Amino acid sequence: HKHKSQHAYGLAADVVSFHLEDGRTLDIERDYQGELGEPSCGPEASLAEPTEAAVALRNLVCDMARRGLFHFMLTPNYDRAHHDHLHLDIKRDATRGVIR
Repeated sequence: HKHKSQHAYGLAADVVSFHLEDGRTLDIERDYQGELGEPSCGPEASLAEPTEAAVALRNLVCDMARRGLFHFMLTPNYDRAHHDHLHLDIKRDATRGVIR
């Protein structure tokens, strides 16, 4: 039996871009540069074209993961359905975070 998404409880958001104070917009579809199945963060993570926007976006996402701001984060590296957004959720009673 399939569990309801955290969206159903108002505990998840799908983020397509970040608008920064300096006026830049980091767009997930354009700037994430992910590869399916590859790690998003850590020493094994890589960018196809390390543009300034791609590096800034990946640093932002990995910083959110390190800080544990969300319990579950799905990135474009997770599956094709997430190619253009990040799924960020908080889960009641969660004790650790996961990024994929």
